[in-house]
Formats: sequence, C-alpha cells, structure tokens
Amino acid sequence: MFYLQVRSLDSDSQHQMYQKRSQIAVVDFFWIGGQSLEIPRGENLCIDGSITGWSEAELACWEFNILRSLKYFEDVNNPLVMWDITALLLAFKKDAPTFVDNILVKWISTWFEQVDDPLEILLHDHKRLLMLNSRQIQLLNVICRRVVLSEVEVDFCTEEQLKYVRLNNNERKVESWMEFLIRSEQELQERLVAFTLHFVQKHPAHSRDILETSSNWLPVGVAQVEQWVSINHELVHSELRILGSEVAELKGRNDGIFEYVKEEICSFCSAPVPFESPQAARCEGIVNNDGSRERHKLTRCGVSMRLCPLTKPLWFCKCCQRRVANLPPRLFFTTADSPLNVTNYNSYSAFHAHPIPLCPFCGILLQRSMPDFLLSTSPV
Repeated sequence: MFYLQVRSLDSDSQHQMYQKRSQIAVVDFFWIGGQSLEIPRGENLCIDGSITGWSEAELACWEFNILRSLKYFEDVNNPLVMWDITALLLAFKKDAPTFVDNILVKWISTWFEQVDDPLEILLHDHKRLLMLNSRQIQLLNVICRRVVLSEVEVDFCTEEQLKYVRLNNNERKVESWMEFLIRSEQELQERLVAFTLHFVQKHPAHSRDILETSSNWLPVGVAQVEQWVSINHELVHSELRILGSEVAELKGRNDGIFEYVKEEICSFCSAPVPFESPQAARCEGIVNNDGSRERHKLTRCGVSMRLCPLTKPLWFCKCCQRRVANLPPRLFFTTADSPLNVTNYNSYSAFHAHPIPLCPFCGILLQRSMPDFLLSTSPV
C-alpha cells in the first residue's frame, strides 16, 4: 500500500510572476503495509481472527505496520502525514471495530507502565494527559476526529456540542472520546498560550516595531491570550495563572510590549468586537433604522486568537477546520517538554525560532485557504 507525502516549497524562492501563481509542491511516495513480512519475536499482537476474508498472517502484518507507523510519527522530527493510516483504520473499523480498538490500546499502552486498560484510563484520567508530549496529543486528536468520531460532525469541540452528542447519540464510547477531545485541545491551547507568555516574559525589551523587521517568530495577540486566561482562570493550570499575572504586571511597566491590541473592531461595520471565544467572534453590531441590531460573525486565528484579516490569505487545517493568520513557531512542535514547565523553557531558542505552517492542535501541514495571487493588487 502506497501513501503520499506532500512537501511545500519555500514561497520566497519561487518566481513571483510564474511559480507563485500556482501551488507548487513535491510529492513523495512511501510504502506502509500490506506486504508480507516476518513479525519479530516477542511481538504480542492482538489479532481478531473473526474478520472475514483476512488470514491471521495478513492481519498480523497490518497491525505490526500500523503500530510501527504510529511510533514513527511520535518522533517530532518526522512530518505528520497520517491520511493513509486514518483511511486504513476507517476501513477496518467498518468490519472489525474490535481490531481497531486493540491496535489503539496496544499503542497507548507503550506510554504507561503497568496499566490494565490504558485507553480507558487515558479517556477519564486528566492527569495522564499531562504526561504526554504535544506530538502524542496531536496524534490522538487526529485519530479521534478522523477515525473514532468520523460519523460525528466535529469542528470546534465544545461543551455545547458535547451536550448535542449526548442527546442524539446513545454510545458511551462516542461521548468519552468527545470529552477527551475537549480536554486534549484545552491542554494544547494552554501549552500554546504558555509558550507565548513565556516569550513575552523573557523578552520584555522587544517592542512592536520589531515585528516589521524580524523574520523570526514573534508573539501576536498577547492581549487576547491574557483575556483567554482570565476567562478560563478556574480551568487552566496554576502555572499558567501565575505566568499570566506576571506578564500583566510586566505590561503595566512597558506599554510598547510587542503587538498589544486589546480593543478590536469589526472589519465590516467598525463596531467593537468583544473577546468571547478563541475560534470565533461576533461584533456588537450597529442598530438599523427599524431598531434591529446587525452583528457580523468573524473568525479568530487558531494560533494568536486575534481576528483574522479580510485582506490576507489564511491558512486552513483540514482536520480541525481552524483558520490561521499568524503561524506558530517551529520550536512549539519540536520541544519535548510542555511549555508549562518553566524550568525547561529555552527563551533564547524561541527568539530564533521560525514560523512554520503546522496546526498546533493536529500537527499536520496547514493549507492555504486562498492563493496569494487571488488577493494581489497586481494583475500578475
């Protein structure tokens, strides 16, 4: 079985007139499974012999290859291209859901020692989630959305959507995975926020004028990040609450701290836009002649939480449907420890990190929602 990996090219090195008008990419072919191989001794494979049309030897090959691929993608240095694995797990899920469950259980069991049911514990014990690195959580998020919850329409997983699932779905398994997805994305959101606040705390002397000249990653949306921490004060980790307070004190002593824009306005009617959610927003609107109020729905950047501009092409995550205007830093994806761990944070490396088009919640390559030339003022 083949699968493709699409690697984007640096747009700055492309010809502005010809190459940049099209989406240039390099396609690599890889071989993942289906081939006959000898399973190493000591491999305890959980084979479901009741699958019609498959021999135990074939199932053993598939299980071994899937587990090997999942372990391969746990390495943060390997690009996360999982559409072949998710398609394969979906195909097996239709005829042999137990086979898929056994694979997930065995894979997750490698993260914890002496645990009887690692999947059940991971779904219900929030402390276990804290033990995982960001890449492992991103892998689980992709499998959760694309395999386990493939029959449920899941975009931005919220408590409101969970209530809807509880009313319209009788499977406890679906509800458990929905609850896990909410917690896992909350955890990654906190780590991303902590990364931003750590950077601001370590580099208070760098003001917003650096944003126009630096090619390295610099934090955007510090004001929105602070508001998110304030709204979720009772839910976030204590380390993040302390960090938010320290940055707030720092802001009081330095008015020019990066791009600090607290008051946002609507791009359609110039009405104020309050911060209520990290994904979407609604302006306060304008009052029409008949007394009705017209409010506009706006999109927030999945990284900075700032309102996405209307005149700038955005990045788009095919998995979680988030829109991104300000790309995250590469260091966020390659750091083994959580940014919430203050002692292991390397502020110097963060200052020299470059932005990268990856989704911080899924780890996959972002796509352009609209090519640059469609919004260009130049005819070519």
